[in-house]
Amino acid sequence: MERLAFSLLACVPLAFGQYTVTDPFNAPQTNCNYSLVSPFSNCDVIGDKNKYDIEKVDVRVGFDTTTVRVYLNYGGGSTLAPFSDGLPLRIGDFFLYRPGTSTATNVGSGAYGVVLNTHGAFVTGGVYAVGTNGINTATADQLLNNTGYVYRRNVDVLMTGAAPGNPLSLGTVNVSTVGNGTSTARFLATIQFANPANFFNSLINANNEIAFSFSSAICANDLITGTVSAVPEPAEWAALIAGLGLIGVFVRRRRHGLSS
Repeated sequence: MERLAFSLLACVPLAFGQYTVTDPFNAPQTNCNYSLVSPFSNCDVIGDKNKYDIEKVDVRVGFDTTTVRVYLNYGGGSTLAPFSDGLPLRIGDFFLYRPGTSTATNVGSGAYGVVLNTHGAFVTGGVYAVGTNGINTATADQLLNNTGYVYRRNVDVLMTGAAPGNPLSLGTVNVSTVGNGTSTARFLATIQFANPANFFNSLINANNEIAFSFSSAICANDLITGTVSAVPEPAEWAALIAGLGLIGVFVRRRRHGLSS
């Protein structure tokens, strides 16, 4: 009976996975070897860690909804407003894409971008599809075009387009102060939205994974990329619960048989 119970458990699709990606935080800024050409710096953060440093990102993409939590330091404060650090800067858009179809430096057509702070016709909390309605992406250098400062010039950081139309989904962006900015990130930005049509299926690969990239500012002085697991669909949770329930039934029957 025990063998049967364990074999039933093995048949249940246990889809627990990795949802959080960490980035070096408050790392030493020595021997950075700053340059105007790639790789631009050997350090995790270019410039002031209090303005750009990313600690980690937690991504939960479910079948119906998505929640993203970004732990970071940001020069524009808790409102995620634009700020100046020699150059006019703003927070980057958060990009989600199917693993293997885009990279941090080239967010291609088929990716989705989520806006953390309104810029142009792109609204806070809006989810947009890159490659539709004239929506493109811009690198740090396309936006800043300055040879007097060192930044990661070739990284796609922001969506562009004169008339992107209404977002495919309009979610929320909430920011709270959670740390001191040194041992832990100062801010937590929580992004939540309902998934647009075909969002989930177009992003996951055969391994049930989704990729993302994010720059804390459009200079890409710190960026984080990674691949995370998609959250199990309701049918998978139902199968898991049903499987565990069957195991409980068999265990109880076995105990009853022994006591008899």
